[in-house]
Amino acid sequence: MTAEYSFSEKRGRFMNNIEIMGGLGNQLFQYVFSRYLQNLGVKNVVLRKDFFAIQFHESTDITKREFVLDKYNTRYVVAAGEKTYRDYCDENNYRDDYAIGSDEVLYEGYWQNIDFYNAVKKEIQDELTLKPEFIDDSMMAAEKEMSSCNSVSFHIRRSDYLTQANAQIFEQLTQGYYASAVSVIEQYTHEKPVLYIFSDDPEYATENMKDFMGCRTMIMPPREPYQDMYLMTKAKHNIIANSTFSWWGATLNANPDNITVAPSRWMKGRTVNLYHKDWVTL
Repeated sequence: MTAEYSFSEKRGRFMNNIEIMGGLGNQLFQYVFSRYLQNLGVKNVVLRKDFFAIQFHESTDITKREFVLDKYNTRYVVAAGEKTYRDYCDENNYRDDYAIGSDEVLYEGYWQNIDFYNAVKKEIQDELTLKPEFIDDSMMAAEKEMSSCNSVSFHIRRSDYLTQANAQIFEQLTQGYYASAVSVIEQYTHEKPVLYIFSDDPEYATENMKDFMGCRTMIMPPREPYQDMYLMTKAKHNIIANSTFSWWGATLNANPDNITVAPSRWMKGRTVNLYHKDWVTL
């Protein structure tokens, strides 16, 4: 869906710039923040994609990502050319009154705050849907299968969380967390769940999670991130990792009877404002 903010290139000055960076989960939070600013009445909000032109070396702890907001029915303008701004604002210093009274600002951060999402979720619900051309036959078959059983999207994130830098930031989830989460789903549904396991380390999932807690397990084959997230939204329930990727998979799940289990400890030494009121935290 394209409307007043259809995908285009916008050159010139006097823009309020939102830096887009990171993986899909982060990009969606940054997009939501841009729509939040527009909802406040901030004019000329544009997205910057400079991050994706950076050439990462194998020796760095930064994972190379691709811009993927164009796979959704999102509405935005991309700024190209020289980055110009008078003021800088990061997520730790943001205030609504500052945004309303300022112009030519570079906003930089991940903006991982449920309050931004809750403020605009009704207006942008359709914008956060995947375009039909990216939903293939295998995905539709998996979606049909999920609808016929007590399906649970079960997310294990490992690869980039195991780097030295991220290991110091994020809590490492144990099998004990996942075992307790499965027990919660079973307790609420009175039925053995079928676990659809999404992981960036399928070999680990195959070796360690087969028939986990006596449940039938399906190790999902590698797909594009936006395709995995789509399928996460189609399971009846969600067990998420401390990852914005599976956070969105659960948040965009439209099942009215959905049960989502989330880790109560997300980042080391830092609290996060990410939990929906009806989620179960362990």
